[in-house]
Amino acid sequence: MMSQVHYHIAHRLKTRRSEMNMALSTLARETQQPVELLKDYEAGLRPVGVDVLMRVSAALDTPLRYFFETGETDPGR
Repeated sequence: MMSQVHYHIAHRLKTRRSEMNMALSTLARETQQPVELLKDYEAGLRPVGVDVLMRVSAALDTPLRYFFETGETDPGR
């Protein structure tokens, strides 16, 4: 069963790829991942491993922390 963190990462991945106007096939080529696997990641059907997330981050020219950010602020930090 996928956790909320995995669903959040999946949503952020799909959102960022869309913002970059990058085709799934381009991301697949740049990350050396099959298109079907990337589809599963974006749909939240499979958790994204850190190694793949690092490649996605580089391909989307996006800091790794982007995938974990929630937009909420924690005044205690």
